[in-house]
Amino acid sequence: MKNTEKIWGKADAKTIVKLRLKDFVPRFGIPMSINSDCGTYFTGHIVKELCATLQIQHNLFCLHHLQSAGTVKRQSGILKNKLAKICAETNLKWPDVLPLALISMRA
Repeated sequence: MKNTEKIWGKADAKTIVKLRLKDFVPRFGIPMSINSDCGTYFTGHIVKELCATLQIQHNLFCLHHLQSAGTVKRQSGILKNKLAKICAETNLKWPDVLPLALISMRA
């Protein structure tokens, strides 16, 4: 397992909210809904407040209930495959090609 803290920093509710407000919302706009597991960093008061303030529907799924996580897992698999292909073709690292992979998924 990779140490995601080295890549994304500390995974707590405050960090998640900062990341969404600083990176995701300006780039993609305010989402209508967010899907996440029931980790404490997604269920904390600050995340609930963010969703209420921005009128975002927050859908939680149980990590061990694969039927509810199926769509998320499929999309993650598609994204992972696209990232691998683009990285192999361009010799760039995945953070650099992530926007390209996301654009191709949304096309």
